[in-house]
Amino acid sequence: MNATFINGSAHSGVIIRNSNDLIIKAHAFIHSCLDLISAECLAILDACSILAHLRIKKATFESDCKNAITQINVSSPNNNWSASPIIDKINLLRKNWTSWNFKFVPRSANGAAHSSKWVASNYFVGIVPFNIIPDSIFCDDGYPILDNF
Repeated sequence: MNATFINGSAHSGVIIRNSNDLIIKAHAFIHSCLDLISAECLAILDACSILAHLRIKKATFESDCKNAITQINVSSPNNNWSASPIIDKINLLRKNWTSWNFKFVPRSANGAAHSSKWVASNYFVGIVPFNIIPDSIFCDDGYPILDNF
C-alpha cells in the first residue's frame, strides 16, 4: 500500500497478493487528510479493512512509511501525533487478527504500491480493474505488498 498527499486529500492504492505473489485485489481510495503521515496511515487502515472484510487471518502489511509502522508496532503509540486516531483504528482491527504483521520496507522495494497510487491520484476510487493496472505492478520484484495468507 502507498499514499500520496494532494491538496488536502490522501490518495492511496492497495495491492493484495497471495503467498505466490499473484494479485488478488487492487483497490484505490481517497480521503480528506491534513498531512502525509496521516495519508500513509489511512492507506494501511484501508488495507486492514479490506483484509478484515475478507476474513484473511494471516497477512504481512508492508509500507515504506517507517514512522507509521513503528507507531503501529509499539505497545504505547504517541498520542500527540496527528495520525494517532488512525493508528488506534488500525490497532483495534489488529486485535481481532493476531497473525497480522506490519513491516517497514524501503521505498525502493515498494515499487508496486508506489505505482498503484497513480490510480487514486487520477481520482479513480474503488476496485481497480486488472486491465488498467500498470505492468510494473504485475512484475515480481521480490517484495510482495501483502503476502503469506
